[in-house]
Amino acid sequence: MAAVRTHLRTAATSVGLALAVLLAVACSTGEAGQPHEQLAALSDRMSAATVDLTFPWDTEAPADGGLAAPTVTETPTTGGSAIIGNTGGTGVSLRSACADEARLDGAWGDGVELTVVEFGSDECAGWTYLSDGITESWVRDEYLVDLTDAPAGAEGGAGVEDPLEGPLRRWTEQLLDGSGRASLLARHVPDSDEAPPTAAFLRDLAGDMQGLETALATAQPFALPACELARTRIGDAAGDLEALATSMARFFDGSTQDTAETTAAADRYLASQGQAAIAVNDCLGG
Repeated sequence: MAAVRTHLRTAATSVGLALAVLLAVACSTGEAGQPHEQLAALSDRMSAATVDLTFPWDTEAPADGGLAAPTVTETPTTGGSAIIGNTGGTGVSLRSACADEARLDGAWGDGVELTVVEFGSDECAGWTYLSDGITESWVRDEYLVDLTDAPAGAEGGAGVEDPLEGPLRRWTEQLLDGSGRASLLARHVPDSDEAPPTAAFLRDLAGDMQGLETALATAQPFALPACELARTRIGDAAGDLEALATSMARFFDGSTQDTAETTAAADRYLASQGQAAIAVNDCLGG
């Protein structure tokens, strides 16, 4: 899998910038003041660390500072073929729907060649509906190898993401979006009219990171150990960012005036963020 390492120019995505605009408008009548010195320094450290992160996909940072949308291969919605693989020899269970709980009796083993009936989209993104000529089933894309396009002239046009890069990229973008929001919010002014909404936004961020951590923990395991480690490392970083956002929220709502806890939480997050980058690169052979 060819990949190009590219520096991410900023941690603040369009979501973070939208927050800045919203708070600027909502708090225009608030008290004048300056960001807390230690929190502002923390913001600078997080921004610098994110700029220095590298991942194995080539991304052009948009003008708003966010990440580019994931690259997808344009393929028709039907046709083509695939072979079951990457299961560690266990094969895949047959399923009536694109959901883990929709399991049927029967399975396809590694090496079984199948015809693509439909490439999944929307809620079925990351799945493909296949047939062996008798039986049809949904299969996660990560358990398909040699997935080919439909013959020339076939109708359609849905995009199919890489089964490894696609999920890893989505999870990483969510992590970096959260990091950008935390960095931005750290520059807001404590003990002012903007402090209460800042604390609320930070708690929303903590909830988003908890959701990401849960999604990673319950996602279908990767067959490759290096990719499983990448999934774990991104989950660890999401948990550490959740703890950081919660600590920052306590500072802005007045529960604590001590930034030592927040600084320690930031140290843990920055370390785990770097480990996640290494693991993702190792998984995708960057």
